Amino acid sequence: MKIFTSNLFDQRDNPVAYCIAAKTPAFFVGRTFKKLVPNWDLVCAYKRGEIDEQVFELLYRTENLSDLDARVLAEELGDEAILCCWERAPNFCHRNIVATWFIENGIECEEI
Repeated sequence: MKIFTSNLFDQRDNPVAYCIAAKTPAFFVGRTFKKLVPNWDLVCAYKRGEIDEQVFELLYRTENLSDLDARVLAEELGDEAILCCWERAPNFCHRNIVATWFIENGIECEEI
């Protein structure tokens, strides 16, 4: 089982891509996967500089990932699913947190 990450722009026409962003753009033809979508208030707090990357990651892991089983989730998504958010470069964003979480739980995950 292998999961990939990317951005919404590069995968806009890919039917096996999933949007895991708080807002799905109209141009995106893939599906949305709500279980990995961060709370909008959390995203806004980070963007306004009210919390830093460490706090964002702690809260995202607590609010979104702590109750999930990575293996079950990977099976649900399917082999070679592509998880996408808005960030074009693989800078700090929640898809990087998700990728690390999958890897920590024995699921291959890499940015494409």
